[in-house]
Amino acid sequence: MTVHAPADFNKWARRDTWHIAEGAMLILGLEPFEIKADWYPPRPPAPGYLDIYETARRSRRLTAEGQEVSPPDFLAWAREKKYPVPPELEEAVNQFPPKAEHRPQGETSDAPLHESERDSLLRMVLGMAMSKYDYKPGAPRNPATGGNRDSISADLGRLGMPLDADTVRKFIKEAETRFKDTISNPQKPLGR
Repeated sequence: MTVHAPADFNKWARRDTWHIAEGAMLILGLEPFEIKADWYPPRPPAPGYLDIYETARRSRRLTAEGQEVSPPDFLAWAREKKYPVPPELEEAVNQFPPKAEHRPQGETSDAPLHESERDSLLRMVLGMAMSKYDYKPGAPRNPATGGNRDSISADLGRLGMPLDADTVRKFIKEAETRFKDTISNPQKPLGR
């Protein structure tokens, strides 16, 4: 087996996209080598590589638009699949957030949200629920997510944007799960 150098996380974090083979090497802490289209290694470059690469290659979410993926999306996928992500890689990628696509004000896109955009929206929802609606993570009952007159659902209805309490609860629970480490350690910013 070839010995690979440790990854230069800062160099790779600056890239807008990674090939899934590069992402697999990076979460193993190894410097990726040049990737060609439809590339498949003759020998696994490191223990665990083929499992990560094959799982990523078969992921509809990651490969919907080819084998290139944004670094935040690849890391979110890896966390979701319970692959360990080196903290140094996570830190480097967080220093270079993806640039938002420029659109004239008021114009929206029909494209699905990138994982980092979804994280941002979930962070806002949870932060507002906790700050303005006194949402208590982990509590068995929360007036913020119920159907009472002071709930998020009731306020949205009064504003002409009805959303049922179950939908509100679903997204707040998703945010609570995603940011559980931050909630238990309030000194750490949400999602960082």
